[in-house]
Order: sequence, then C-alpha cells, then structure tokens
Amino acid sequence: MSTIKGVDADLARIERQLQKKLHRRRGNLSGLMRRAGRRLPARAHRAAGEIAAAQELALNPRLARTLDAGRLKAPVRVLDEAVATYDPGKERLDFWLSVLRSLAFNLLALAVVLGLLARWRGLI
Repeated sequence: MSTIKGVDADLARIERQLQKKLHRRRGNLSGLMRRAGRRLPARAHRAAGEIAAAQELALNPRLARTLDAGRLKAPVRVLDEAVATYDPGKERLDFWLSVLRSLAFNLLALAVVLGLLARWRGLI
C-alpha cells in the first residue's frame, strides 16, 4: 500500500474490516471492493475509486507531493461508514427469507391448482 500521510491507518483498518466481512485473508482495497460488488453502495465504490487514484499518485515521488490528505478524509469516511454498516449475517438471513417466501408462494399456488383440478374432476 502506498503511503498517504494521515490516511494510512484508516485505510488499513477499513481493509481489515472488509477482509473480515468478505472472508478474505488478503487483498488490496480495489480487489476487495470488486469482490464486494453490489453489497456496498455506489457512493462507497466512488470513494474507493478516489482513494485508489490517490494511492496510484502516491507511488510516484513527485506526484505524491501534490496529494492532500485532508481531501481524502471525506472519501475515507464514506467508505468507512459503508463498510461498518454492511452486515453479512443480515444479508444471508434476507436471502434465506426470500427463498422461503418464494417457496411458500409456490406451494400455495400448487395447492390452489390442485384444488381447482380436483373440483373440476369431481373429486371434491
């Protein structure tokens, strides 16, 4: 990771949180955000893009002097809030509730169709 004074500690903490929540052992910020996909909001992805661009600039010694850590505080804060509010357990629960909801609807529809078929055939 490149050195951007004043933001390095925050970025390292955010990367650790993302690794923990996405169950990854390693990875840089751009790879972790790619892995997160739509799980994180678009504003978080925009903020990560700004941070990644700043990290690229920090690799060049001359361009690194043009970086302003104060300007990077806002994207870091946006990304930190998005990562902190992401809950993988809630996402799993929502997925399984959605599966159960669709299964219940399909079983109800099947029961109605079987009932109508039995009535039409004179079995009821």
